[in-house]
Amino acid sequence: MTKITQENKKIYRKTTDNNIKTTFPSGSTQKIKEGIKKTALRYLRHNKRTIKYTKKVRIRYASRVSNLIIRYAKQNNVHPALLAALIARESGFDRMAESAVGAKGLGQFMPATAESLGIKDPFDSEQSIMGTSKYIKEWLDKFASKECPVCFSLAGYKEGPYRVKRNKGYNQSSHNYISDINRLYNEIVSKQIITN
Repeated sequence: MTKITQENKKIYRKTTDNNIKTTFPSGSTQKIKEGIKKTALRYLRHNKRTIKYTKKVRIRYASRVSNLIIRYAKQNNVHPALLAALIARESGFDRMAESAVGAKGLGQFMPATAESLGIKDPFDSEQSIMGTSKYIKEWLDKFASKECPVCFSLAGYKEGPYRVKRNKGYNQSSHNYISDINRLYNEIVSKQIITN
């Protein structure tokens, strides 16, 4: 378990570069929406389940998902690029994703968590995006007093927020997870999406 101490504060600053915005941006979100759509298409193009879909279907799905992310990010005052990066890392935008431990959907919710968020069908894109935005917002608010609220909130999403709270820190795998989300966030906001 890694705890934030004076000796390792640098590593956490470096993880996020303190540049992840957490609240919904003022002004146009068109650039972010395009970044989300391009990121979703990149993931869908390389997913074993979704590669069989025609390009037209993948584009339509990516557009729908980016619209839903913008809508629920605005509703819950979460930055849409943060929400999209979290979903990309959790499920690769595969709405039918299911982990070995039973986490399901875009937000990879365990059944009890999904139920607590009002998600009846975790494989429904809209319900999953709504739940993901509500859940990350809840933890951004609860960890707001921490030195790096985004780090703690994302670690809480991965490990379980009560574990992070109880241990006053998070483990190395969460550190790597946060780094991945930071990279995805930066790709989305800059629209410098690698299109392999």
